[in-house]
Amino acid sequence: MATTTISRDYRALRTGFAGAYIANKGYDLARAQAAVHTGDADLAAFHAPFIANPDLVRRHRENLPLAAADPATFYSAGEAGYTD
Repeated sequence: MATTTISRDYRALRTGFAGAYIANKGYDLARAQAAVHTGDADLAAFHAPFIANPDLVRRHRENLPLAAADPATFYSAGEAGYTD
């Protein structure tokens, strides 16, 4: 089965939108800081890193290591994952 890759011009999207632009999709701290610094985004969203690290802001602020995300446990009904 063939997959289609869609190419997007995020800079064009950013310049065409007048509101606050929140970048997402695979951002780590360095990439998020660069996007905000260059004006490519006003904010950045962290998906899996935040789910695996509910204290993500503190970990970034204190330069602490991040727990690895385990997608198999995202939003699971059991005790492992989001709440452990």
